[in-house]
Amino acid sequence: MKKIIIFVFLLSLVSILSGCVNIFTVDYYEDSDKYLIGSQEYEGTLDTLDIDWVFGYVKLIEDESATKITIKEENELPDTIKVHSYFADGKLYIKFGEAGYKGSGIKSKEKSLEITYNNLKNINIKLTSGELSANSITTNEAKIILTSGTIKVNSFSASNTNIKLTSGKIMFDSFTSATSKIKMTSGSISVDSAYCDTIDCELTSGSCSFNLKSCKNAEFRETSGSINLTIPEDTATKVTLNKTSGSIRTDRTFTRVGNDYTFGPLGAEVISTITINVTSGNVRIK
Repeated sequence: MKKIIIFVFLLSLVSILSGCVNIFTVDYYEDSDKYLIGSQEYEGTLDTLDIDWVFGYVKLIEDESATKITIKEENELPDTIKVHSYFADGKLYIKFGEAGYKGSGIKSKEKSLEITYNNLKNINIKLTSGELSANSITTNEAKIILTSGTIKVNSFSASNTNIKLTSGKIMFDSFTSATSKIKMTSGSISVDSAYCDTIDCELTSGSCSFNLKSCKNAEFRETSGSINLTIPEDTATKVTLNKTSGSIRTDRTFTRVGNDYTFGPLGAEVISTITINVTSGNVRIK
């Protein structure tokens, strides 16, 4: 009997690792009777793109030459679990499947979605698991909620960005945002090139890594985990570190007065300020 139980457990584990999701639920949502099923094309100006996805793959294609909004998902799944979409008053709502649907055994590759559009003003992304990717996202307001999985964008640009990360990974090659608010329970955020006026980042755990090409003001509050910051060598940057425990590491030359560390050209006017409050964890400045 023990051998049978172990075999069943290992078989279930293999199924999970091979891309099968055992149990999932699509939340109930308003106006569910107005949603269209499967691949669709919509005409009109896209103002807001709202994505609520459970697992699988989502690819966003920002195409200036596109004359229609295109939703493409090719599979042989029942209508109940095909993509559902609703477009009205400039707002496009994307749902994983039928409202309230509960299912199991669907492979991630079967839920592979492509959305092509011209431009947009607002984007809301809610990803429970899976992977979302885009070469470019350009918008005014951006809201991202990631429970698990991965979000990868080569070029991301928004006036205001709000990110909530429970777990998983968010990766931006280039990240431009006048104001950014980030709250992390766990997981990681990495930005190869960041151009921001202000950053407000709170970490319960996990790690964040920012290459700050330009930033007027940033505040990081860390309970645990790690913060890795790369700051310009030709810009005077003042880093204020308030810590209960933990450590700060750097190979850079700096001057120090109390909790204030100043990096960059000696005697130059400070044009960038970073405040880091650490309960525990590590801070790395490069």
